[in-house]
Amino acid sequence: MSIRIIALLLTIVFSTAMVLPGVQLATGEAPSLPGIVYNPWTTPSSNVSMNKPVAAFPGDTIYIQLKNAYSGVSVNGGYIWTVKLSGSSLKLFNYTVTAVNNGGVVSVKLPQDVEGGVYDIVLTGSQTLYLPRSLWVIKTLGDVLRIVHVSDQHYGAGSPDIITGDKNRFSGYLVAGLLNPNIVIDTGDLADTASETQYQQAVSFEYALLYSFPIFGNPGNHDMPNDQYINYLGDTQWYRVIGGRILIIAVNTREAGYLDWDQIVFLENTLRQYS
Repeated sequence: MSIRIIALLLTIVFSTAMVLPGVQLATGEAPSLPGIVYNPWTTPSSNVSMNKPVAAFPGDTIYIQLKNAYSGVSVNGGYIWTVKLSGSSLKLFNYTVTAVNNGGVVSVKLPQDVEGGVYDIVLTGSQTLYLPRSLWVIKTLGDVLRIVHVSDQHYGAGSPDIITGDKNRFSGYLVAGLLNPNIVIDTGDLADTASETQYQQAVSFEYALLYSFPIFGNPGNHDMPNDQYINYLGDTQWYRVIGGRILIIAVNTREAGYLDWDQIVFLENTLRQYS
């Protein structure tokens, strides 16, 4: 089966808002609905986050690279959960997973009967680690994908004022959701001045307003320096193979507007691997 390649040479980003599940619930039990909270989570992983979810089939094993600060956390299990519309009501889908930390890389075995959709990952052990909207379970992948492109949200900015900017951002997400995409691609400038508060806003709003959709993104020049971006969304250079058919590559042109040599090598090697 041929692989279609989407090379994102500029930038890309994504984010979200959150509800903290206090207890593990059984499938079908009445859910707590996703909503914006005051303190959205930073991501404990470098390679998996809301703007680069793992794309996997039921029964697959996925691998989560923990950041150095979390690499020593003992992981002895976990669960994945999401809320979906089922008929005329909302239903919670919640599955226990087998998870083990081996030297900072957590392997997570997905159940065979997991429903398709975008899930939060919760790892349990000596510390509970939350990875919201970080898993995209694919049941089937059609020949045609509906892709919505978003960009330049510039949280913290707006003309003539920030409240107008927030209205525009809300409207953009609303339209994106109405288009019911298979994938959302976000090409950066998520923040305006790369402050932590702006990423907290971005993560919160996009979790609440783009909850059902897998988002793949990387930073723009306004997301420089990338410290807070990485704090909330992980690495800025990555790739995903989706359903064995589509390759997405994300690289970071930073403020200069072009790739450095290491990124060119990464891009070439990844293209060769899947050509």
